[in-house]
Amino acid sequence: MSRAYGGKLSTVLWRARLWDNRYRSVKSLAQTTSCADRKFMWVLGGTKDHCVDCATYAGKVYRASTWRAAGAIPQSPALACHGFRCRCRLVPTSDNITPGRPHRPTGG
Repeated sequence: MSRAYGGKLSTVLWRARLWDNRYRSVKSLAQTTSCADRKFMWVLGGTKDHCVDCATYAGKVYRASTWRAAGAIPQSPALACHGFRCRCRLVPTSDNITPGRPHRPTGG
């Protein structure tokens, strides 16, 4: 977009942020699909405020298949934040699995 045609850079940057978030969402989904038996810890992202789901999942460790079965995947529309500006991620870990199962996200 150029100024000659009335374009604004802010519009392009806003879309770029949406594309970046969607990329992260697809990456998290692929990670939980391809590494079903691997243990992952939910790590909060760098956003200022976290939704109820992300804050509850923080620091919990489950197998990827368990996270996926619960529908708890970072940047998912099912989260209370609807994945919007969510920077949380699942990080591989060797820590012990958290007892029980994660609750289903509240935002879907």
